[in-house]
Amino acid sequence: MPAIDAATIRELITVDGELFVPERITKAIGHSVVSEVTDISNKIDQLVAIYKQYIKYDGPTPVTYSDEITIDAYAINYLPRSTLIPKLLFLSLAYHPAFQTIKNEINVLDLGSGTGGVVLGLLDLFNHDPLSAIKANILSFERSRLALDRQKELLTQTNYQHCNIWFICDDVADTRVYGKSLLKMAPYDYIIAANLFAEMSPNDIKLVLAQLPNIMGPNAVLLVAEPPRAYVDKLKVDISDTLRSLGLFQYYPCPPKYECPKPKCKWVWFDFEFNCPSIEVNGEIFEITKPLTTTWSIFCRSEHSIYDFIQDMHASLTWGVAVPIGKEFDIKEKLDYSICTAGGPRKVTHTRKKALFRNRTEVILRGSILGFNDDYSEVLAWHPLYGLELQK
Repeated sequence: MPAIDAATIRELITVDGELFVPERITKAIGHSVVSEVTDISNKIDQLVAIYKQYIKYDGPTPVTYSDEITIDAYAINYLPRSTLIPKLLFLSLAYHPAFQTIKNEINVLDLGSGTGGVVLGLLDLFNHDPLSAIKANILSFERSRLALDRQKELLTQTNYQHCNIWFICDDVADTRVYGKSLLKMAPYDYIIAANLFAEMSPNDIKLVLAQLPNIMGPNAVLLVAEPPRAYVDKLKVDISDTLRSLGLFQYYPCPPKYECPKPKCKWVWFDFEFNCPSIEVNGEIFEITKPLTTTWSIFCRSEHSIYDFIQDMHASLTWGVAVPIGKEFDIKEKLDYSICTAGGPRKVTHTRKKALFRNRTEVILRGSILGFNDDYSEVLAWHPLYGLELQK
């Protein structure tokens, strides 16, 4: 069975330390669009406006992917970043010994697969050694027929059409399909739900979550990655509580057995810049939106946590989820934080003299886990993309 580690995965998904989307994928996107350039540009502006409008809305985002122009706009502006999601998942897992050996054949379920960003990212990752030795069976589940048709076209354009991919066009909230279609490939080793729950009602989400443990293998992993919105802030706590009550364990970001006292969670998400070639459509160039900003929660069927790996090396430190503070470090004299640790919330008062949150650039990267002693004279930060670093 192929063995991996974080250094191996990092080398496959970065160039000069930065995430990148291969030209093979962006060319395929450009070749697959069917709408006029002006119409696509206008629709991209509309989608961006809708997503911005609903950032602070405490309910699901009402976006329908029911026409070719919407599919074209979404594929150009949002699909490239989605290809990074499965790559970052495998990088996050590769730090832990329990996930460093991968079976020769794996089953992957992509829930809410859309135009196929996650599928293309997986296929690109598993097209390189040592992962190329693994047979990956992928089930793409999506309710939009147009989105699935575009995904199939993109697979043809990237020459991945002969890979082991199956498609189901149905409503993920219709739990009757779990007893039929999804069970055919169960148990799954990896389930990815990316940009899915932000567009679903809480009741439908709970129906979906209740079925997932039944189709997961003994060492299976579930990733929930959603855009940072007010609605998602509350969902993160509800989803974590629900999955734990169903017998799953949170691998990242919360400490093991941590009971969140808050009704909403605004803290942890990934915010990456990445390199991506422009997309050409009929001679016109589209410069896509390049930050990947997403919430990030990983759950396991077995009792594993990223804290296992970190605390084994630095057991004397208190470890917890770092607050995402952006660039406030440069403009405020004093900031107060509460860090989620295994012992409960930890209050921290930050000043420029007590530079707890300094890191490799300006401030601690979003999504990091901090380790610190009582007087903060020793501070370490772990981040999936950069590993463990001493904060000076």
